[in-house]
Amino acid sequence: MIAAAKQGKYDLVSWLIKNKADVNAQDKFNYTALHLAAAYDHSNIVDLLLTNMANPTLLNVWNKTPLEEAKSVNCQSVFKKHSSMDPFNMIYDESTKIFGDICWFKYYPIEDLEKRDSFSRTLLYVASKWGHLELVKFLIDSKAHVNTTQSTGSTPLHTAAFYGHVETVHFLLDNG
Repeated sequence: MIAAAKQGKYDLVSWLIKNKADVNAQDKFNYTALHLAAAYDHSNIVDLLLTNMANPTLLNVWNKTPLEEAKSVNCQSVFKKHSSMDPFNMIYDESTKIFGDICWFKYYPIEDLEKRDSFSRTLLYVASKWGHLELVKFLIDSKAHVNTTQSTGSTPLHTAAFYGHVETVHFLLDNG
């Protein structure tokens, strides 16, 4: 799969996926098919791999993700297209849990990350509720409002404490 992706062999990559090849297999340098498809500007293969649950957060031995290997705007736009999901839905999406909390969130302007859901909760509040510490850190580093309240007056700190997310509580206390 890795060699086929590097060489731009779309039909072969597609066939391998249909025949249950591991889309996240890594070579001796920890490159995946997604790393090499992105690096060699095979955007159609990048799209195919992402659609079939290739992990966009795996690091090669140089600590680079597939997105960081993408040299063209075209490949980068494919990653962006796959990140266009509603940020609130991403918290509940199984792939977000598998692939890391902040992988796609960096594409959103902070204004989008500060929007409220139908219960008047911000993304920081919901991330705190579910104990998504890495996302909480990312949102605060992105200047999300730590002490924002939802409709009942509770803050991200309140909800993290209520649900017993001790590390999240400590982080919120240290940063709010």
